[in-house]
Amino acid sequence: MKNKYIIILSTVILGLIAVVFYFKDEKVYTSKEYSSDVKQKKEVFESVIKNEGIEEKIENFPSGKIMRYTSYDDLGIQAFTVLFDEKGNVENFKGYPLIETYQNQISRKRRLKQDVKQYLKVGDTLKYHYLIANVPNAKRNFKIENTDVDDTKVKRIVKKTSKIGIDVKEVLTKKGINTIEAVLNYEFNDKEKTSITYTEIFEVEVH
Repeated sequence: MKNKYIIILSTVILGLIAVVFYFKDEKVYTSKEYSSDVKQKKEVFESVIKNEGIEEKIENFPSGKIMRYTSYDDLGIQAFTVLFDEKGNVENFKGYPLIETYQNQISRKRRLKQDVKQYLKVGDTLKYHYLIANVPNAKRNFKIENTDVDDTKVKRIVKKTSKIGIDVKEVLTKKGINTIEAVLNYEFNDKEKTSITYTEIFEVEVH
């Protein structure tokens, strides 16, 4: 009789355990689900971490043709993206393919009333830096101009510093506000003859 009660009690306990596991909310992954879910999330997370220090990235279709081009700013944050179809046509684009980093940082510090060590005089050399996206499947035109002087007489040196970075130095010849304008244009040979133009402007005061 005692053994009978033990068997019944054991059966009840096992039944309760089965019910608890049946209704438990925790997701149990099969091998296939892990491959397509957990592993994918892990890879996405790792790719975000690895973007720090990456200037640009190209992703391809299985055919090898370019699907997506992405450029990143100096903090590793996505700056510009363009999407293509398999025929090379532009499907979509967003962001900023042209970013000036050096003088914009100085302007930001001034707005925040932080100490800025830049006092420019006539004859001084103005330094600035651009990040320019190397968009594939496109003809690129880039022009820099000081719009407050005769730009044909400006002594300007442009030096490539990385895949998408260039340093610019120019000798200042005019007192007062000097406006530096950079214009970037991409022309695509796709069915829509897509053209993208971006302008980046900043000002400096010369004493």
